[in-house]
Amino acid sequence: MRILIVEDDERILSFLKRGLEAEDHQVECVTTRADAIHALKFTNYDAIILDVFLGAENGLELCRELREHQDATPILVVSAMGSPDMKRNSFLAGADAFLAKPFVFDDLISKVQEISCVKPDTAPLSIQGLAIKKILFYSHDAYDVDNIRRTLSICQFLLATIPGLYIKIISSSSIIDRLRIPEGIEYVQLPGVTKADDDVVLAEETDRHQLFSRRVDSILRQVVEFQPDLVMVDKTPYGVQDEMLPVLSYQQEKWPQMKMVLILQDIIDSPILIKEIWKKRGYFEAMEKYYDQIFVLGSPRVFDPRKEYGFSSSLCAKTKFLGYIRRSRGMQKSTTIRSQLEIGKKAPF
Repeated sequence: MRILIVEDDERILSFLKRGLEAEDHQVECVTTRADAIHALKFTNYDAIILDVFLGAENGLELCRELREHQDATPILVVSAMGSPDMKRNSFLAGADAFLAKPFVFDDLISKVQEISCVKPDTAPLSIQGLAIKKILFYSHDAYDVDNIRRTLSICQFLLATIPGLYIKIISSSSIIDRLRIPEGIEYVQLPGVTKADDDVVLAEETDRHQLFSRRVDSILRQVVEFQPDLVMVDKTPYGVQDEMLPVLSYQQEKWPQMKMVLILQDIIDSPILIKEIWKKRGYFEAMEKYYDQIFVLGSPRVFDPRKEYGFSSSLCAKTKFLGYIRRSRGMQKSTTIRSQLEIGKKAPF
């Protein structure tokens, strides 16, 4: 990652620079607000490490200024004052994370990884040498609305990164038709299901077998008609009630050039529980047999599912960490929103 450090203490600055460069990060250092503004005009950074006290200047004012100018670069604020008020003021100014001095360097690394999004190359997404132009994204969303929001965030990022990309989402989300769907994405809404506490999926219709038969037919038909270069499957290798199995078999037997990617969150549940469930349901075998790559939303410095969930050496080789998804900031300046709501500049929301 490319990281900008804004710190006026030369000793701390040197320590941070050496440590981050030892972790293979590209680091640039400035000591004043003006130098930081100048650096940000000419360089895109993956993260900013910002000290609160910059001599006579206040680092939080710089943080607030960047946010008011729609600069969404992730910011980690560090300060010798670790009080709750300082932490609160840092977040109010627009910081993504806060770390009190003195700190353990590994904690700094973890914080930077948490707030940073690993950016892929601007070239088309390539898996095993195949340029990807059409993606089908399976997001069953049987749990809550966060699934479909995460899916849309990933798809929006892919659209912004890969020219000419087209994405089709298959989801049973009950709210997808009420969400803002960007141009370049279409969706197919499956008959809905919900998830009970005992992990049994309950259909909304009385004839459960008929409902899942319709879902399976719809998913397979979309794959056959759309002919995607890549199918991305969210969380569950076989899908809800193994409804993705016909697609996996189709890929193996009829359309091997179509690549399969499984997307996992880094922390799913207790490692002991996950290993037990995945072994019971054959998920490890499914990932080995059907999937070309495993994309993990997270950082191995925070949590490494390869180690915690007991991945085989071949699964480890397939696994790629993408970083964490950052919540996008609003399009309007805070001053505009305060004016619309008739809230004073210094008054809290």
